[in-house]
Amino acid sequence: MSINFTQYSTPQIDSGLDVLRQSADFVARKTAIDAIVDQINRAPTNIWMYWTPYSIISNARVRGMQAAAAEHMANFQPKSFMRNVWIHP
Repeated sequence: MSINFTQYSTPQIDSGLDVLRQSADFVARKTAIDAIVDQINRAPTNIWMYWTPYSIISNARVRGMQAAAAEHMANFQPKSFMRNVWIHP
């Protein structure tokens, strides 16, 4: 899954991602991230409306997800069902 729904890219973003993949240097990574954010913020790549569709994805080992189906996910309220979610060994 990707938050980059439009698969937007520029040479500057690609270059910054290369730095992030290859470098452990903090300053180089920070500079690359700042450049990527600048590129994304300059282009209207994603427009978020008030109601945002959410997805919950889990595998068969995750238990307690039945209560999630009854929740209204497209809001910013606490998700109380999460207290009953656990992983079966």
